[in-house]
Amino acid sequence: MVRQSRLFLLFLCSNVILLQAQQQERIEYSLLPSSSLMPRRTANVTEHGLSLCKMFDKDNYWAGIGNSLPLLQVNYGTLRGDVSVAATVFTQLDHKPGSLRVINTDFYVDLLFAMTWNERTFIQFGPGHTSQHLNDDAFEIFGYHSSINYVRDYYQLFVLQAIDKLRGYVYAGALYHHTFKVPSDNNPHWLFEVGADVAQTQLKSWLIGYVAFDIKLREELRYGSTQSYQVGVKILGESPHVIRVALTHRAGYEERGQFFDSKVQLHTLGVYFDF
Repeated sequence: MVRQSRLFLLFLCSNVILLQAQQQERIEYSLLPSSSLMPRRTANVTEHGLSLCKMFDKDNYWAGIGNSLPLLQVNYGTLRGDVSVAATVFTQLDHKPGSLRVINTDFYVDLLFAMTWNERTFIQFGPGHTSQHLNDDAFEIFGYHSSINYVRDYYQLFVLQAIDKLRGYVYAGALYHHTFKVPSDNNPHWLFEVGADVAQTQLKSWLIGYVAFDIKLREELRYGSTQSYQVGVKILGESPHVIRVALTHRAGYEERGQFFDSKVQLHTLGVYFDF
């Protein structure tokens, strides 16, 4: 009986506190907000969005077709949060006179929850899926004899911190894979990722220069790295949407799952539509 009384008092007190908080703060909802609270991982090669990059080292293109769509934003006092769904298909195209031949098709789908810890700290988490495949052109034209079964289902968590002295932000996070189908000697679960978008410089009222990098450590490759270093400009408009033009150096292991244990050294010039 004493325990029940304590539970009842605890329940009553919590409801009084909640009622007072509701009277002081108002919950505001916004459907289909114009942008997510979480800034982009700018130099991440597989960041959701629409993009097209020309490779200098060979006559190939890297393209992404997709977007991240914010569905709901909630504001409660100083706390803010949102929910987004994101889906993008990435592919590498081989250019020959009169044709573009598709080598691979990599699908990414994420359900993302973001929140502000304070005005300078952002947190993003949620489940995701990717499956990555060779296209028919890879077999018929390039002569590949077989493909691998490359599938990852994961939970992700990222923390991003804005830093005035760097004129930008840094971030770090991880993906934990509860399903990971890939030829490997070990049983991989983890991918760790760090990066930054810094040295943001106002060149014109509508133009910002920046420097960014993104590094991933992959357990399936005994924590070998996939690296991306980028310098570019952001073209601003009246909306929160941004167009970027950037030069990127990519090194380390491949992003493409069908070539996951191959290494690359290449440079690209790309256009990115951050909508």
